[in-house]
Amino acid sequence: MTKAKCAFLAAAMAVSACASQGPVDNPVFRTGTWFSYLNGDDIRAACTPGAPARYRFVYNADYEKQVRTYDVSPVQGGEGAVLEERVFASGLNLNDFRLTDPLAMARGQQAVVRLAPTDLAALDTALGNSGFDRPAPEGKTLVSNSFYWVVEACRGGRFHFNAYTPEDRGYGDLPFIAQLALLDRTGVAFNGPRSAADVKKVAPAYISETNAFFELKVGPNGLKL
Repeated sequence: MTKAKCAFLAAAMAVSACASQGPVDNPVFRTGTWFSYLNGDDIRAACTPGAPARYRFVYNADYEKQVRTYDVSPVQGGEGAVLEERVFASGLNLNDFRLTDPLAMARGQQAVVRLAPTDLAALDTALGNSGFDRPAPEGKTLVSNSFYWVVEACRGGRFHFNAYTPEDRGYGDLPFIAQLALLDRTGVAFNGPRSAADVKKVAPAYISETNAFFELKVGPNGLKL
């Protein structure tokens, strides 16, 4: 591995203990704060009585191949909300490393959509109809090289977390997925499981410099980090 590639990995590892402050464009900091971001730590910390509604949807479609994030935050001094969309391959494919732009390989596609109050209401309704308000599936394992959705929201000053996997009944017809697809402006097609073997994979025999693997456990209202 070249010195430049080593430096990239070292930079990512150096911020691995940092807490998420929300979505970021810099893939090094995104990698370092990923578990905190996935747990909604920033939304959780700001979710106090009277706080405006915020939402985060994360779709893990085999971590090395595609990750989609949707962050909904209020408009300062206005109505509606802003939806920030990102699609990227989170695995560090160092074969694509370029000294001229060392972060290009992980930046991905982005889009920002202004949501009218009716759009926000429709998304919130779709989330409720997806069983979001039920208790999180405590003990469930989320496998990085498989498929799952993680969702968190601050609504009415209360934070709630939930997770969905293809094994769940009705997973393929979750209303919030269809609603997000209508609002998606990234131009990138959804990567989805193509066979039963894709639904849940096991740890690979070894982890190489172009291969990352991790498992996460769901707790009572978040991830067990």
